[in-house]
Amino acid sequence: MKKSTARTTIGIAVFVLIFLLAWFVISLTLTIHKSKSGSARHFATLSGRAFSMLATDTISGKEISTNLRPLAEGNRSLQLLYVTKDDGAVEYLYARTAAFLSSIPHSSTLNRSDISFRPGTFPSVTYQERSPIREEKLTATAYYALIDPNQLFLIFRSLFIATFVFAVLLVILLGTQKSSEAVDAVGRENGSKPQILPKKRHTEETETKEAVPVPEANETGVSLYSPRSGLCWEDFLTDRLTNELKRSASFEQELSLAIVDCGPVETEAYRHLADEFSRIFPMRDMTFEFDVTSFALILPNTPLLGAIDQLKDFLDKIENEKGVSLFAGLSSRSGRLIEGELLIKEASIALKRAKNDMESNIIGFRPDPGKFREYLAKKGGVPAVLNPGDS
Repeated sequence: MKKSTARTTIGIAVFVLIFLLAWFVISLTLTIHKSKSGSARHFATLSGRAFSMLATDTISGKEISTNLRPLAEGNRSLQLLYVTKDDGAVEYLYARTAAFLSSIPHSSTLNRSDISFRPGTFPSVTYQERSPIREEKLTATAYYALIDPNQLFLIFRSLFIATFVFAVLLVILLGTQKSSEAVDAVGRENGSKPQILPKKRHTEETETKEAVPVPEANETGVSLYSPRSGLCWEDFLTDRLTNELKRSASFEQELSLAIVDCGPVETEAYRHLADEFSRIFPMRDMTFEFDVTSFALILPNTPLLGAIDQLKDFLDKIENEKGVSLFAGLSSRSGRLIEGELLIKEASIALKRAKNDMESNIIGFRPDPGKFREYLAKKGGVPAVLNPGDS
């Protein structure tokens, strides 16, 4: 084999190995990032439901376990969850496997000091949140493993298959080169000269095609966030809201939508207000631009009254600091199976009323069950979750 050919083959082999290693690292990093984002959303939903149920004295411990366990088991990354009072008393404990705990508590009354567990060998994250729902504050703590062993196995399997295929191709390439050199050697021994084929000339048409410039990609079109505000594009609101409504219905949770109007403000002021939204409501992918000077905010696992309280505190603070007039219209799922388009329409109606109301700048839309049935009948649907007492 010629030295130049050997160098080329070695160079290709090194490049491919580096590429496979980089692919493995990137896949592992993306898996961890995706798992971390999913676990954060899951913990917010799980802790919210736990706080609301534990704050109600009429719900028994068995009912709490029956309602929380399916949600906890829905995320394979969750390994441990416990909710404690300030004095250390454990109100609720969930462990995916008994082997995860260092010792299994046998007493019906537990203290935080009784819980000990073995940290996993894989990357993990711990979340903690306090609830101000009742006088005795509750603290929820959850431990998530960021890499499932099954996911790690799939990554290693793909890496092994790619390496194996490359090795086979490399062996075939080396064997072909050796055969070619053997043929050339036989030809030289027989006194024949190898036939040299003339280079194929580029036609004028080919050169013209290669000279055509490739248009640049529109990066704005593939970005989730608008450069004007740093929030999500309004075009994504309806689809995202519909998906969140379906998820909330599957877990029998509430969901509220708020549309906040900032009035006539300059572009720079609009961006400052968007930054305030991102700071107060950290779920950036739930906050959207709406119209020219408005925002839309999805509040998962939040009933209408709770959403109104959150918006009131936020609007009062911003109005005092920025000296602007803000109006908000809200609507919620209220036990209904609805699409995002209808919830946006209801919140828009509430916003319009808030602008015309002289007493309050926040109006919540309370759906009428009868009108909702008429709406579904016109669309050819039947309400699946709707009680006569809903308001």
